[in-house]
Amino acid sequence: MTLSMKEVLAACNITAHTIRYYEKEGLLSIPRNMHGVREFDEPTVARLKSVVHYRNAGIPVKAIKQIFDQPNNVDLRLEFMYEARQNIIADIEKMQETLGYLNNKINLHTKKNAS
Repeated sequence: MTLSMKEVLAACNITAHTIRYYEKEGLLSIPRNMHGVREFDEPTVARLKSVVHYRNAGIPVKAIKQIFDQPNNVDLRLEFMYEARQNIIADIEKMQETLGYLNNKINLHTKKNAS
């Protein structure tokens, strides 16, 4: 069974541009029918979903390509995942700092308006 581009876009919540980019970068090789229309088979959709998950985790396209080029290299995969996790932790810390700043400003302005 194959899926159309429209079905895959809905299932993966991405754009056609994103799929074309992943294809251009060599992350995907999408079969086409005799009219040149992309037909997404199950292995292609599974690979695309992997790419989307890696990207959502903050792993760069270049790193995903390395992961796919060395599918049995668990240490490489873990290295990229650990790095992505550290980046997310740093982002959360920055956001918490910003949230604290905003909460202080809200409290300051709320007290001024109550006076």
